[in-house]
Amino acid sequence: SLRSLPNIDGHSFVINRQGILIASSSEQSLTAPIAQAISEISSASQRISAVNSRDRLTRHIAQHLGDRFGNLEQVNQSYFFRLEDPQGKYFIKVFPLQLSQDRFKSVVKRHKVANSSESQAGSQNDLDILQKLDLLTIIAIDESAFTSELNRNTIMVILLCGLAAIVAIVIGSITA
Repeated sequence: SLRSLPNIDGHSFVINRQGILIASSSEQSLTAPIAQAISEISSASQRISAVNSRDRLTRHIAQHLGDRFGNLEQVNQSYFFRLEDPQGKYFIKVFPLQLSQDRFKSVVKRHKVANSSESQAGSQNDLDILQKLDLLTIIAIDESAFTSELNRNTIMVILLCGLAAIVAIVIGSITA
């Protein structure tokens, strides 16, 4: 999770195309465990909508995506934006997460070979769940995680330039 990374204040979460939280790196508990949430992708009524999340940043990002796209089905490729929030500025990246048709066919082929002697009812149900897998992964990183290092480096460059200028003046006046 992002909380375990040193010096990076970030947040990540996964939502389905209806805006329902599937997983989150925040302390907020989801109403269903992640494995159960994925297996119940069609019964989103038990879970929390991202726009109703208790986490302020999750709520703000979900509202921005709703305003920008209207319908989350419209997010077909990665989307990057900068979000200003009362508690900070964030870089946000949204990634669609879905199984391509080619990849799905490959999984089906391997699944049929592996389960040729087993019951097909359970395996077909697993394949139906995989085919419905169409989620959005959202990663938010606090801008200060990047700008603090840039600011530190900028100060160092200015100090080194000033020192070089002083050395050049001293050497120039000695040789003159």
